[in-house]
Amino acid sequence: MLLLFFPGSLPGDTFQVEGAAVPVLCQHKWRYMVSSGALRPTWTSLISVHSAHLSLDFYLSLMADDWSSERNSPVYFMSETVNIQASIDHHHHHLPLRLYVDSCVAILTPDVNSHPRYPFIDRQGCFTDSQLSGSGSHFLPRVRDELLRIQLEPFLFHQDRRNSIYITCYLEALPILKKDPKTKACSFIAGRWRSADGDDHVCESCDRAGETAESSSADFTHERVQRSNREHRRNELHRETTLGPIIFLPEQDDNSRT
Repeated sequence: MLLLFFPGSLPGDTFQVEGAAVPVLCQHKWRYMVSSGALRPTWTSLISVHSAHLSLDFYLSLMADDWSSERNSPVYFMSETVNIQASIDHHHHHLPLRLYVDSCVAILTPDVNSHPRYPFIDRQGCFTDSQLSGSGSHFLPRVRDELLRIQLEPFLFHQDRRNSIYITCYLEALPILKKDPKTKACSFIAGRWRSADGDDHVCESCDRAGETAESSSADFTHERVQRSNREHRRNELHRETTLGPIIFLPEQDDNSRT
């Protein structure tokens, strides 16, 4: 091992000292035999310390038209727009996080595995409902890292008389400094995918050959993104959150979405 020494210089010095490389040999007493089991380190990485001290609350809220407060009623007419705000609240922690909506599915009961179902956000943040002809559903441009705003047009399930739905979203919070090209918030606007964060190139994965939201149906089995060992990943930074019931009152001559 070499100990490298590079001396600095002070203003007014009339001479310069060159650096040096000094050989160093480290010796210490072994507490265990070399053949013994592996030793566990007593230190913990910085990111692990951060994760251990996170106290995150995930929320889905129905918001008023001006987004200034929560909406008082869950009842909507089909001509209205549903404002949904996803947010996180991390207490006593200063690790900067950015919230993403990985996927959202609309169902008729609080059971996320029930049928029929309609996935309107999928593929790690692609707002697939926005691909429907004439749809105004989309992510709003992000205003704060810890929240994301969704505008969803109401819809009814085909041949089902229930006018209430539940929405379950898989929310994900990531450290801002950690770049994950698969995580995004993209809407299909004016014939192209656009990002709520302004970096539209991350939305390229939302396009799949031969597949559009027009082909979705109420009996569509929700195509969640394949995650290895999902139960292991469902920790403080990932959470499934359910909102509902939301009641949609049909208006005359309104067609169902699915």
